[in-house]
Amino acid sequence: MTDWQYFYVTDGPARDDSPPTALGRSDKDGRRHNAEMLTRDAVWKPSEYLMRYHVLGTNEDDYVLISEGRADEIIGAWVSSGRLPQAPDEP
Repeated sequence: MTDWQYFYVTDGPARDDSPPTALGRSDKDGRRHNAEMLTRDAVWKPSEYLMRYHVLGTNEDDYVLISEGRADEIIGAWVSSGRLPQAPDEP
């Protein structure tokens, strides 16, 4: 089982009031360089772009590291608002 580090992506510079525009996760230990994004159909799917970011450590977007609990809160808000049809099978 993978130990995930969650993050969200913002449009522009990240601030405390920046709403998340996308949610992603990568493996904490970095040995497998897994990176996934949560799609609009509530499925975690691999992302080569994020995998390259994870390996190279550079990016053009702002990523904000968050806890698994905060990721669950964001997912819950998106389900409540209709942005996602349901929560993903795996948190």
